[in-house]
Amino acid sequence: MLNAKNHVEHIDKLIDMCQEEMEEINEYANEEENYLKTIVYMLEIAQKKQKQQVRAEYFSKLEEEDTKGSQLISRLRGVLEKVHVKDKQKLHDELKVRDEAMQRLLQAQLDHIRKSIDRIRVLKIRLRESQKQMGRRVADLDNEHAFFQNAFNLLKRKLIIDRAVDFQKLQTLTVLRQTKMAKADKKKMSEKGGGLQKPSNDSKAVNIDSMTWKERYDFLVENITVEPMLACYIIPSVLASLATQNLNLEKACL
Repeated sequence: MLNAKNHVEHIDKLIDMCQEEMEEINEYANEEENYLKTIVYMLEIAQKKQKQQVRAEYFSKLEEEDTKGSQLISRLRGVLEKVHVKDKQKLHDELKVRDEAMQRLLQAQLDHIRKSIDRIRVLKIRLRESQKQMGRRVADLDNEHAFFQNAFNLLKRKLIIDRAVDFQKLQTLTVLRQTKMAKADKKKMSEKGGGLQKPSNDSKAVNIDSMTWKERYDFLVENITVEPMLACYIIPSVLASLATQNLNLEKACL
């Protein structure tokens, strides 16, 4: 019994020792765990710091590169702006010169067009006036031509009539002269004791109208020198025939 009791006590001690050791192990484990947690935490903090530092360095480098890029871009932009502005200014000056030349040309063309329109308007007015004057002139010339044509026709008709009248007067004077000469011849023959018989009825029946002008004239002269009474008979027929011929001649001339 004593051995069992000792054995139990010994077991209890072992159990207590085991428990104490377990507690120590737990404490050690807890300490180790805490230590590990601390280390992990410190590592995490260090990692975060390192990340932040790396990130800061990276961003610093990026910012530096960005600054350099910005500066480079600014310089390039300045250079490009200078070149572009210079080229643009040059182009602007050229275009301005061309535009001014074009404006002057357009203004000159507009002035020329206005002057041309004014000239055309004046020429149209002059043309209408000239046409009116020409129309009046043509009408005056037509009237003048008609007047002179009528005057010419009247003078021509009067000339024909006057020539016919003068010819009739000349023939009448010729007949009268022949009659006077015939009377003188008859008187001389009567004084010598001779004479001719009176004209017969056959002589009075001579057809004067069927004779030509030369035959009428010869017949008239022949009979006037022979017998004045026969001449007095045929003179009216000759004069009437002459008047008819002159009238026909006047109609033909008209």
